[in-house]
Amino acid sequence: MTDKNTRVDLKVIKEVGKQQLMGFIKAERKKRKLSQADLAKMLDLSQGRVAQLESKQGSQKISYDVLLSTLDKLGYFYRIIPFTNEAMEEKRESHLTIHGKLENQIAGFSMKNREAHQGGLLKVLIKGFFSSTDPDFHKIADNVAKTFLFPSIKGLMGSSIASLGHFVILLSKDGKFDLHLGMPTLCEGLSKRDVKTGEPVTYSDIAAIRRIRFPTIPIPVDCGIIYHFSAGYRHGLYIDLTSLNDKPINIDALEKELAVYFQQLFYETHFKNDDVIAKMAEDGWFRFAAIPKEIFDMFYSFYDDLSIKDKASIVRNHFTADRLSSMVDKWQKKSEIKKHHKHFESAVESYKNGNYIATISTFYPRIEGVLLGLFGHHGKKPNLPWLLKQLREAGTNKAGTQSLLFPKQFQKYLENFLYKTSDFSSGNINFSRHSHAHGVSNERDYTQDKAIIGFLIMNQIYYYV
Repeated sequence: MTDKNTRVDLKVIKEVGKQQLMGFIKAERKKRKLSQADLAKMLDLSQGRVAQLESKQGSQKISYDVLLSTLDKLGYFYRIIPFTNEAMEEKRESHLTIHGKLENQIAGFSMKNREAHQGGLLKVLIKGFFSSTDPDFHKIADNVAKTFLFPSIKGLMGSSIASLGHFVILLSKDGKFDLHLGMPTLCEGLSKRDVKTGEPVTYSDIAAIRRIRFPTIPIPVDCGIIYHFSAGYRHGLYIDLTSLNDKPINIDALEKELAVYFQQLFYETHFKNDDVIAKMAEDGWFRFAAIPKEIFDMFYSFYDDLSIKDKASIVRNHFTADRLSSMVDKWQKKSEIKKHHKHFESAVESYKNGNYIATISTFYPRIEGVLLGLFGHHGKKPNLPWLLKQLREAGTNKAGTQSLLFPKQFQKYLENFLYKTSDFSSGNINFSRHSHAHGVSNERDYTQDKAIIGFLIMNQIYYYV
């Protein structure tokens, strides 16, 4: 077993055919108690198409694109790895490497929208990341294809660079390069649950990704690197040619940087910073790690749909008393949180009985108590801003500044929601730790949603420490 909050190398390799995938999808649908109509709505397909997808006779009419897209919607990672015959026999991974040499070494890629005239200003990209939603992505990706994916592999790539999926190009100073296709990719991250070796891992099992590694590819510190990867229909392109100008690659920093872009592509909704996310925050919600990816994606879409009045219903229905009880049991692995276990159990019991006033009254004061236990020292009671700063630094140390834990944003969220001050004399009183402690909070604020949010805040802290 693996501790839920320790490093996990997510490395799951399976050889599967269409019917195996179709059977897996059908079993997963039933496991989640979804009807064919529910799945059809999720996939934006007809119910008849879903029935065909689950039928043994339908395998010839269903493409791998449809099956893999369905897996993506269900929140599963997948990747396709080419194997050599020898590797298949030995049950080990392999990938295709093609060697090439440029006629002329490149300095970078032009970033000007139109051709630069002789003597004119020329903007050259040496390092950067682009997703397929960026206007410049396709221009740069096409030029990467023209420069490195030479005619000898045209049959592998189809009509665009995207058809290759994942690949890495390592470029030497002398113009020689290695093109790696279908290489194994390891994600080092924080797991939300115990994971056994070889067990499938979903998007929703991951609290944060800390590193991206290519275990079968030695990366020289003096080479340029180009990495293309995909998440369903979305694609990412990372370019760093700075080492060709005598600035060695910091492999540790590279692995962490790739993890940031990997998360941004695979968890696109989480990394949005728009009016929808702002509205969710106004209502007391955050991009909590406890909310599964597929639930959060739908939660976001609910907030983006003016016709849906009860925005939080999907989250409320997910966090049953049993699920919250399991969450509380998990926290016992951290000694400073375990000290409050009896209070958390009492809060769960109140939640089961629908007594949300008691749930909130029992639970919320314990959040500050946990922070004091984690970051207090020598009997001195630090102030709240200091405690929240320490929490942010803990989250940053755990998974970086731009991870799915969102340490900087979480600090601001707690300041604006849990620890927001109010002018009590004005009568305009927001729910917060202060209004609750002073006995001036409004009864209408003691809702099931606020009760759930308390548990989700504590669970976020659990992943930080």
